[in-house]
Amino acid sequence: DANLVKRKLLSVKRTIMKERYAKPASTQAAALSSLQSLQERMNKMLALAESMDKAASEVVPDLEKADLSLSQTCLLKISSGDILDFEHDEGLSGVICWTNESCDLTAYDTGSVLLEMGSPNLGEEISSLDALTTTEWGPVKCATGEAVTVGPRNFGDLVARFVFLAVPPLSPSNDDTEWDRHTITGSKPTTDAEADALHYLDTGLRAAVRSSFRNVKTTGVETVGVCTITTKPSDDSDAYSRSLNVVLDTIVEESKRTSLKKVHLIAASGAEANL
Repeated sequence: DANLVKRKLLSVKRTIMKERYAKPASTQAAALSSLQSLQERMNKMLALAESMDKAASEVVPDLEKADLSLSQTCLLKISSGDILDFEHDEGLSGVICWTNESCDLTAYDTGSVLLEMGSPNLGEEISSLDALTTTEWGPVKCATGEAVTVGPRNFGDLVARFVFLAVPPLSPSNDDTEWDRHTITGSKPTTDAEADALHYLDTGLRAAVRSSFRNVKTTGVETVGVCTITTKPSDDSDAYSRSLNVVLDTIVEESKRTSLKKVHLIAASGAEANL
């Protein structure tokens, strides 16, 4: 890196000083040639260090939009915003909505807005879902790693006629810090507990995405919108980027098994979309 190059520069400078003052008069001509060679090396290394410093300081601009081809018939659009920024084309459309096992959209901000825009039909559809079981936290209408479908209906101001409720092993608010204790940037899990936690995170995310796209496939939806689902961004953990990559990889894989024409993946920010 640039710091290593700079350390080498200091070493070259010390060599130049030794050559300049330690050589006897009889060898000054040879020493001068050596010094010139060392000076040329130093100038090249200095230019390299400056270019590396400049490159390291450059900030990658936030991504606004990107269109990628998943197949001959399906396009992946990536942008920043929230699920309400879903760009749909003509034809049947749906949105994948991250939620909890009770399918309680009022538990987080985006869900509450979605519920309000889809009222009253969206609330009625969710309320009519059967409970699989009941726990101390309420009825379980969809298990973690699974997804359920509501629709097709006219959901008020929502352009989507289907809503796919999916339950990941993360908070729909993208503010989990629980996983940060189990991962260390740039290193492998150090204990069995950490390895088990990462395995649960990965498999739970993949399962929730796969279940959503299986439901998408059965409905014949042509355009679907989905937000990223992640842990809270942290410099001390790679769980954030790990969860982003797992979701993206699974979306790409599962989209190819459907008749979708477009998948709109919506990141929380331009910086997140760049990842």
